[in-house]
Amino acid sequence: KDKTKMQLKKGSKYYYKIVTEEHVTLTQEPHSIYVGHISPENGTSVKIAYGIVDFCDSNGISLDNLVAVGCDGTNVNTGALGGVIRLLEMKLDRPLHWFICMLHANELPFRHLLCKLDGTTSGPKAFSGPIGKLLPICETFPVKHFSTIEMNSFPDVNFKDLSTDQMYLYKMCHAVNNGECPINLANKTPGPVVHSRWLTTASRVLRLYVSMEDPTENLVTLATFV
Repeated sequence: KDKTKMQLKKGSKYYYKIVTEEHVTLTQEPHSIYVGHISPENGTSVKIAYGIVDFCDSNGISLDNLVAVGCDGTNVNTGALGGVIRLLEMKLDRPLHWFICMLHANELPFRHLLCKLDGTTSGPKAFSGPIGKLLPICETFPVKHFSTIEMNSFPDVNFKDLSTDQMYLYKMCHAVNNGECPINLANKTPGPVVHSRWLTTASRVLRLYVSMEDPTENLVTLATFV
């Protein structure tokens, strides 16, 4: 969803208005060739799927050779009965390969574990359980003496490929593994709690863990999973 400046007409005069508009970008693989974009009436799977089909029809793009669709794992796209890909399959009357973002899917087990151990979410940026309620303020707690959680090995990564949030999580994993959280890392603020971005919530679980001398069993389980 993007804020878009639209030109509207009232009587003989034109004026501009900022509206929030759905934008779906279409690319062709391989080589990520830009095909175009659509602005469906809303973000439902029906509007997106039929918008893609109408766009292709209007621009003379044949879907006869379409064999795969790639997207993130939101239910609007991947719903088994009414997701965008399934609706495209029904429209084309044949199955398609589903290439779903693994980074998106990788967050789901952690989300389910947290909700199982600590309680469900309560809004787009809040939790209902005792651990979840401390996560938004975890960086304000002083680091205490904490037990190490040893890992057999760390993946070799090119730090230039990591985002700020990914780098923070990587360093926090090292801190928990070593049993020592450097002061400069403890003073950094993790990314915000938001349920569309579970990587930052995982970072906050570790930051909360290093501030607890006697963590609960559930917090130990969550930190070990992260």
